[in-house]
Order: sequence, then C-alpha cells, then structure tokens
Amino acid sequence: MGSEINLTYLYPDILNLHGDRGNVLAFERIGNMMGIKVNTKRVDSLSEKIDFDNTDIILLSPGELKVIGALKSAFETQIDSFKNYIENGGYVFCIGTTAALFGGEILFEDGRSETGLGIIDFTTKEMSKIYGDDLLFNLTFNDKPMKISSTQINAVNISLNSEVEALGDVYYGYGNDNFGKEGCRYKNVICTNALGPLFIKNPWLTKEVLLDIANKKDIDIITDELDFSLEEASIREIESFVELKK
Repeated sequence: MGSEINLTYLYPDILNLHGDRGNVLAFERIGNMMGIKVNTKRVDSLSEKIDFDNTDIILLSPGELKVIGALKSAFETQIDSFKNYIENGGYVFCIGTTAALFGGEILFEDGRSETGLGIIDFTTKEMSKIYGDDLLFNLTFNDKPMKISSTQINAVNISLNSEVEALGDVYYGYGNDNFGKEGCRYKNVICTNALGPLFIKNPWLTKEVLLDIANKKDIDIITDELDFSLEEASIREIESFVELKK
C-alpha cells in the first residue's frame, strides 16, 4: 500500500498570513523520527490539479477572508474527487481564517455574504476587530486525550451548527466564538484557530496523525517512545503563565 506518506501543501503564496510553513517541517521531522519518509508537494497555482490519489494529508495555512472565493472556485473544479478523498479518510488541516472555505455562509463586515464549500455546517462572520491571545484546549484524537498549546489571531467568528463536532474544549482563550469550543471536525477534515505553528508546538498530535496514516498504509514505524520533553516543558510554562492572566 506504499511505504511513504504524501503531504500536499496548498497555495502557500496565497495563504501566507502567519508563516505556517513550520507545520510542513513538523510533519517531515516527526516522520523522520518515526522512520517514515514524508514527501511534501507544493501546489502554488489555483489552476493546478490536486493529485488526491497520491495524497494523505492536505494542509491549508491561514489566509485573508477575501481569497476564499477564489479557493472555492479552484476546489469546485475537482469537487467530486475532493469529496471522495474526504469520505475515504484523507486528512485535511485548515488553519485560521481559511476555515471559512469549508463552511457554509460567510458574512462580511460590510454586509456582503458568500458561501463556502459546505463540507461542514458552520457560519463564518468577519469581526470588526482582530483578537489575539494564547489558546489552550483539550481534544481527543484517535481515542487519546491530549492538551494543545497554541496562539490565536482571529479575524472571524465561527459558529457551529449544533450537530457539528467541535475539535476540542477551550480552557484558555477565545476559540470559535468565546463559548468554550475550538475548531471543528468532519471525518478527517479538521478546521482550527490554532497557530503556533500547531504541529511544531504539539508533536504528540503530529505523531498521532502520522501513526494513523502509517497503520492504514501498512508502513513499518519506529515504535520507541519519542522524546517530546522540551515541548511538554513548554506547555507547562504556558499553562502557568495563562493562570496569571485569568
């Protein structure tokens, strides 16, 4: 079933708000620690076809709300292939404002509205002010509870339909709309406000994503416990710091 994991890094020159290339490096680094070769392919042009048949992870970094319409048009040229990729368990990580691409209605501050792809049922609303702070939340991934440390620079509110699964529970920060929930998930399509970069600051999450894909592809991995002591110490310090801010 293949001996490598393939990551497709979409439109980094368009989705360039917070320099989240570090997430790509995190997958390559943790993959190497696990004995897995992670191949990264950049797709720079909206007109370039995405090779869904040879992709295990799709990564979209934060971008401005004004580019969502163009992203939607690009995905719609391959929408059946994309939906098939999702239904077959392909991973999609969409970070920051770019999450609006996968939701429903998008409400702009000037009164305009657009729609996303409708993969997940949520509404995105542009905020009049940008919010920034630490963001700490709990989630369960592959039946394993874990703490996630990140930051959030939020220009939109995301309001989930009651049936939509949130990614995690906030214990410090704003999350989707300041009501205690962070991000959302449909199958392996994951939208999150978490910056950091997320997969560098939380290598336990990176490991679990790679482990899940490796198991599905029958890839042999190094099973020795990986050393994340530096990142674990970091999250303890951040937790102590945010306690002072509460």
